[in-house]
Amino acid sequence: MKTIKVLVAIVTTFGILCGFAACAWAEQYPRVFIVNDLNYNNDVVVFSDVNNELWTWNGIEDWQLFDVAAAIMDDNDTPNNIYDDVIVKAYYQFNMNNYLGYDEVRD
Repeated sequence: MKTIKVLVAIVTTFGILCGFAACAWAEQYPRVFIVNDLNYNNDVVVFSDVNNELWTWNGIEDWQLFDVAAAIMDDNDTPNNIYDDVIVKAYYQFNMNNYLGYDEVRD
């Protein structure tokens, strides 16, 4: 039983480190975004990050303005250049309107 607990702890720790700390061999890293535009004609979501860099994701699906997303990014084998990085997966977190209790986000 103790062996199973140790094995679970090792696997869990490895998963957390690789999934969220961007393992060097995976060349992926986390980033947080907010949806600031939806292009329905091209089915594209436009995200912005904390540095006001814009990123796009194909497939509007259920995304709405002011949704906050946690994303896994890939550095495209250029760790010193973010401008060719791509979003591998985006996970919905919450909508700023609901979080702030507004019908719409105010300035």
